[in-house]
Amino acid sequence: MRLTTVAVLALMVLAPCSETEAARRRSVRCCVMVPDDAGGERPYCFLFNARSARVGHRLCRAIGGTPPRPPVR
Repeated sequence: MRLTTVAVLALMVLAPCSETEAARRRSVRCCVMVPDDAGGERPYCFLFNARSARVGHRLCRAIGGTPPRPPVR
């Protein structure tokens, strides 16, 4: 019985938990065009953390930004 308890405790410590995976956030780069001093526009890029890359890209588009395109394979 004691060996089983130690094995279960060791497994709990060593195995990754689903809550740990869910707490990890993805950084998504978003660029928004802002007015320039010369009267034109320039991109203002920033990073924000989202639950997933898909959610991050949707949020970026919702505020009028453009997320970077995925690399071509």
